[in-house]
Amino acid sequence: MNRKKDTLYNKLERYEKSDYIPFHMPGHKRNYERFGMESVAGIDITEIDGFDDYHYPKGIIRQIEDEAAEIYGADDSFYLVNGSSAGLLAAISASVNYGDSILIARNCHKAVYNAVYLNGLVPEYLYPEMNPEYGMMGQICPKEVKAALENSQAKVVVITSPTYEGIVSNIREIATVCHEKEAVLIVDEAHGAHFNFHDIFPKTALACGADMVIESLHKTLPSYTQTAILHVHRERVDVEKVRKYLSIYQTSSPSYIFMAGMNRCLDYMVSKNGKEENEKYIASLLKLRNQLEKLNNIRLFPGNAEEKKEYYDYDISKIVLCVPGQGVWLYEKLLTDYHIQAEMAAKDYIILMTAIGDKTQWYEVLENALEKLDKEVLIDTHQNHLKTQTRDVFQAKVAMPPRMALEMDVEKVSVKECEGRISAEWAYAYPPGIPLIYPGEEITGELLIQMEEMRNAGVFLKGLQDDKGDWIQCIK
Repeated sequence: MNRKKDTLYNKLERYEKSDYIPFHMPGHKRNYERFGMESVAGIDITEIDGFDDYHYPKGIIRQIEDEAAEIYGADDSFYLVNGSSAGLLAAISASVNYGDSILIARNCHKAVYNAVYLNGLVPEYLYPEMNPEYGMMGQICPKEVKAALENSQAKVVVITSPTYEGIVSNIREIATVCHEKEAVLIVDEAHGAHFNFHDIFPKTALACGADMVIESLHKTLPSYTQTAILHVHRERVDVEKVRKYLSIYQTSSPSYIFMAGMNRCLDYMVSKNGKEENEKYIASLLKLRNQLEKLNNIRLFPGNAEEKKEYYDYDISKIVLCVPGQGVWLYEKLLTDYHIQAEMAAKDYIILMTAIGDKTQWYEVLENALEKLDKEVLIDTHQNHLKTQTRDVFQAKVAMPPRMALEMDVEKVSVKECEGRISAEWAYAYPPGIPLIYPGEEITGELLIQMEEMRNAGVFLKGLQDDKGDWIQCIK
C-alpha cells in the first residue's frame, strides 16, 4: 500500500486550515490578510542590485532601520533576521573583553549564557524576587544591582524585562545605578516590542535609559517568526563594534522577506488603521481579563487586587493562569478539548499570549472553556499546595567559569550520586530557556528535588544528554 509522503509544508497547510486557536507567538496570529502578508515566494530574493546590502546598508535597508530608530526613540536600530538571540550575542560581545566578569540576571535567556561561553566570561548573578506560591521569577531590584556592582569588576549588566510571564523591573532606576558605576545596561525586552505603541503598557527599557535593548517583533507584533530588532543609545556603546558582531552572528544570506515584514509591521503599527486596531485589541483584552478575574479556582496573575510584591510593573497582554501543580493538566485540556493552543506550561501555571492579531471571538471561546475547566480543578490539591509552598530562587554555586567546565573531561554520574559534583552540562525548560543548572556549577540537593518535581508534573527539561533524567554529565 503506497502512502503519500507527508511533508512539513503540507502539515503547515493543514494546520492553517484547522480550528486551533493560537494563544502563542507570533503576534500576527496567522491573520496574514489583515496585515498584508499574503505572498512571500514572489518577493524572496537575495542581495541583488537595487536592494542594498544588509551587512553594509547604505540604501533602503539603512532607510528602514533609521525609521525604526525614530519610531522607538533610539540613536540606532538594527533589524535582526536571526532573532533576539543574535541581538543578545552581538550586544554582549561588543561590550566586553574576553575573560571579563559580567553581571547577569539568573533568569536570562540561554542566548545570554551562550554569550558568556563564547567570550569566556565569568558570570556573576543577580537574583530576581520570587513568587513563592507559583515558582514564578519576578523583578530585579535596583538595590540588588547597586550592591552587586559595588562588589564586582563587571562593567556590563544584562537583565530580562519583561519576563516571560510579563513582569517588568524598574529599568529607570537600574539604568541610573549602572551609569553611576560606568556600567553598560543591556535589556532583553524580547517580549516587549509592543510597549512602544500604547500607554497602557509599561514604558520601554529604551525610554527608561537602557543602553542597548533587544526586542522580538514576532513575539507580540504582526511580524514573521525570527524577526527582531536591536536598539542602541550611543553614549556608552561602540556602534561599530555592534555592527561587527552582528555580521558575525547573523547569516550572510539575510531574508528580505523578514526585513520587508519588519518594515511593514512597524509601518502598520504607527498607521491610523494600526492605531485603531490596537485600541480595539486592548479593549477586548481588558474585557477578557475582567471576566477571568471571576474564576474561582483558576487564578489570573496578577489580579486587580494583587499587591506589587514581585514586580514593579506588569504587561497585561500576558494571560498567566495559575493552577498549583496542575499547569500541564490545564494546558493539555485546553489543547485537546477546546483546540486552544497556549504558549507554554509550567508546573503551576500556563501562559497564553495575546496580540493585535487576535480575533475577538477567540476570547469568548477561551472564556467559556476556562469557566468549564474551573470546575474541574482539584481544589484539595490546590489548597494543600498553597499551604506548603515555600520556594526561593536557586543561588547558583559557581565552581568555575563555564568555558573552563565545557573543556574539561567529563563522566556520567547517576542523579542519586551527583549531589556536590560540578555539572558539565545544563538543564532548562524551554520555553523560556532559563537554566536550572549551568556548566561549572555545583549540583545541589535542592536542584535535584526541583528537577524531579518538574518532570513529575510533565515539564520536559532540555539540555541534558539523558532525557530520562537518570544521570548527569559531571566534571571528572
